[in-house]
Amino acid sequence: MMKNISGSKKGYYTVEAALFLPLFILALLTVGYIIKVYGCNENVIHAAADESRYAASRAYNISTAPFFEEKLESRIMSENKDITWADVKRFRYLHEKDGLNGLISFDVDYRVDVKLPLKLKEGFDGKERVRSRGFIGYSARNGPMPFADMEKELDSRTVWVFPYSGIRYHKESCSHIASYPRQMIKNNNVTGSYSPCRLCHPENIRNGNLVYCFMTSGYAYHKGDCKMVDKYVISMEKYQAEERGYTPCLKCGGV
Repeated sequence: MMKNISGSKKGYYTVEAALFLPLFILALLTVGYIIKVYGCNENVIHAAADESRYAASRAYNISTAPFFEEKLESRIMSENKDITWADVKRFRYLHEKDGLNGLISFDVDYRVDVKLPLKLKEGFDGKERVRSRGFIGYSARNGPMPFADMEKELDSRTVWVFPYSGIRYHKESCSHIASYPRQMIKNNNVTGSYSPCRLCHPENIRNGNLVYCFMTSGYAYHKGDCKMVDKYVISMEKYQAEERGYTPCLKCGGV
């Protein structure tokens, strides 16, 4: 009597699929939620930096900022539906520290209410610290600028880096970065040149927030958590890239 080997194999594959498929789906859901948390984190950082920049731009004529905390908290909550609360703490306006005056500093605590599958984690707590300086001019209290700092000022060429992957800095025309999107600030120029992505629907993002655009291909701008945006490039000065540990691209030389 011959055994039904074919039927036995089919049964084995069915059992294997039944065991593996739920784990695969769970892993995909977990990655999706983590990307959503990361997107909220980026939005909070940008909102804090943008409001700090606005306060700094008015510091020359305005010596107080009484509603800064409430305005920033309201903006964070309105722009991020997954953030359940935000609290701006230790706000100091035009204070002095370490020989610098006109400083603006504050902390932002917030809660991202994104629950991982199977209740692996009930939300995430975030904390950001921001310090900037108001546009109030400068009174030299120290000596002349050191020669090393003067060299940095002279070597202020713009380079491009992957902020969360890679160890090289590139020039703008380098083929290594040409196919990746660039982090940009949403404004009328962006919305006039690009259409909202049909996958992530970034049309509700307010002007002044971060979006991502492919410069050499595509027609849309995207959210940071869009599946089309796996990694992106940002620009900075060459000396800043070198201070952060980036080295020249082996292909383009970096500049």
